[in-house]
Amino acid sequence: MAEKTKRIMSDEHKEKIRQAKLGTHCSAKTKRKMSLAKLGKKFTEEHKNKISMALIGRHLSPKTEFKQNHKHSRKTLRKISISLMGRKAWNKDKIHLPNELNPMWKGDKVGYNAIHTWVRRKKGSPKKCATCRKTKGKIHWANINHKYHRNLDDYISLCVSCHKKYDLKNNLLQLT
Repeated sequence: MAEKTKRIMSDEHKEKIRQAKLGTHCSAKTKRKMSLAKLGKKFTEEHKNKISMALIGRHLSPKTEFKQNHKHSRKTLRKISISLMGRKAWNKDKIHLPNELNPMWKGDKVGYNAIHTWVRRKKGSPKKCATCRKTKGKIHWANINHKYHRNLDDYISLCVSCHKKYDLKNNLLQLT
């Protein structure tokens, strides 16, 4: 019996085929065949993450689109509980490294929002304004020297109006 030989295609050729197939739809029979071909295939963690990121915000089925507040009956919850017994949690053996020990840690080379999230995590939400002592309304963590480094002593809590006055006084905010 002759062995099937796999054709090796260049990336350019693959791209031409992909472009030609754009906008075409497969029949239900073809979709079923493709689905069966993928059964049992193991994906790498990187590939799983890419799939997960691609599906963010998508509604895969109109039937489940509006079931966000759906409550299961006690009987159904019991069945779900029984079916999940003995399974190991997906993050059971994952190692969670805190901040500086994590290989994805960027230090001071992060954006405005990330540094403020870090400050909020370390110092908590600000409770009262450092200048007017107001406790109601929105209160921010304001950076004193506006260099945005990971120095907790470089942040003070200011209400919105005091924060704006502080930035205007230091020529950090222009009125339009």
